[in-house]
Amino acid sequence: MDQDIGFEAWVARMRCTDETVARLKDMLDAEPLRTLLRPRETADGLTFTLREAIVLAAKPGNLGRTAPMPERHR
Repeated sequence: MDQDIGFEAWVARMRCTDETVARLKDMLDAEPLRTLLRPRETADGLTFTLREAIVLAAKPGNLGRTAPMPERHR
């Protein structure tokens, strides 16, 4: 699942200094971030893409359980 993020809005939310913004732009223009985040100019300005995934998993049995088992399950 891809999520496009506007660079200017993102650095504003992160409260980046001007120096940090310049460094981040340089980093986006270099590997490996150029390939991973696919930065590009759009009508809204500089945009990059985060790839996201939702992973569901369950532990088998009671492995890792820290809370006591309820009476009805014993």
